[in-house]
Amino acid sequence: MGGPREAADIINASARTVEKRVMPEIAKADRQLAKAIENEMFKFEHLYVLDDKSMGALLREVDSDALIAALKGIAEDLREPFFRSMSARAADGIRDEINARGRMKMAEVIEAQKAMITAARRLAAEGVIVFGAGDDDYV
Repeated sequence: MGGPREAADIINASARTVEKRVMPEIAKADRQLAKAIENEMFKFEHLYVLDDKSMGALLREVDSDALIAALKGIAEDLREPFFRSMSARAADGIRDEINARGRMKMAEVIEAQKAMITAARRLAAEGVIVFGAGDDDYV
């Protein structure tokens, strides 16, 4: 009723087991709808809240050119979660590269962000990173 965004919000707020049961059923009924919901479930903004360990795993999977292009398209304060997971030297190098790049087409930035999202989704499927708190509490 509310569209893919509403469905994505509901699934994101549910336990992982719900996603694993519901998404394949939606894909069986309507592949395009399932794709639209997945695109709403995983946005670049979701990467901002990854813990340092998960962010580090993601950054190791992403090409530095893609990282620079992806970060070029967001505000400086939103880049900090990415820089926190790097050494100070690496973060300074990425900052310098972002500043040296000059203007970029928004399409290039979006493509780089999609590449990062794809890597994050793959790592999440493999259990390497976790979006949100996960299903279980750990101490």
